Amino acid sequence: MVKRARTSQDETLDLYGEQVSPEDHLRVIEEMLNALSVAQLQTVRKLAATKRKEKLEEAKETVLREMKGTCEALGLTMKDVFPSLQAGSKAPIRVKYPGFSDM
Repeated sequence: MVKRARTSQDETLDLYGEQVSPEDHLRVIEEMLNALSVAQLQTVRKLAATKRKEKLEEAKETVLREMKGTCEALGLTMKDVFPSLQAGSKAPIRVKYPGFSDM
């Protein structure tokens, strides 16, 4: 008789391994969400919003770093590539409200 070793839930799901597809991750998350209360779901929502902002900032920084490197390699500045970044290049926007005539 072969004795099987017990595995933890993480090992069974292999959530951090390369063999799990993004769809499988989402399926597991959905199953976990089904077990939570409304209050717990609100907490998860706040945590997800915070994590989303963090990842967006990281992605922005990565893109900017890559663009600056590419510009430097070509002997350009960011202002050469994006002339609208120059100070004072924006004209003030006139605000109009529907139903009001120009005053």
